[in-house]
Amino acid sequence: MAYTALPLPVGRVFQLKCLKPGIIRFGLTTLTPDKAPLYKWLTNAIYDPHYWEWFSGHVWNGGNQKAVEYDIQNDVGNNHSLGMAVYPNGELHVFANGKDVGTPWQNLPLDLPLYGVVGLENFGK
Repeated sequence: MAYTALPLPVGRVFQLKCLKPGIIRFGLTTLTPDKAPLYKWLTNAIYDPHYWEWFSGHVWNGGNQKAVEYDIQNDVGNNHSLGMAVYPNGELHVFANGKDVGTPWQNLPLDLPLYGVVGLENFGK
C-alpha cells in the first residue's frame, strides 16, 4: 500500500496511470499515513469507515459497497488512468480515462484531510 504524502485538495482529481493491469485497489482515506493501520493489503480496509476504496466495479466504505460504471479489474488496460475527486459539496466522483464514471458516495467529510491510497497486487504497476 502507498499513500500520498500530503492531503488532496477538494476538487482536484487524484489520478493513477496503470502501466500494466493487475489487481488494483484505489481510494481515499481520512487517516494520515503515519497513523493509518498497517494493513498488508488494501483489501483489509474495505470494512474501515475511514477509507473509500475502489475495487472491481464498486467503491467500498465501512463494509458497504456502491456500484460504478467501470470495473477496474476487468476494464482497465495498459496505460489507462483512474481518478477520484471529492467535490466541494462532499460528493466522491470516480474517473476512468478522464471520464466521470460515477458518484458512489456523498457527504464525505470536508473538515478532515483526505489522502490518496493505492494497493497493487499481481504484478500491476
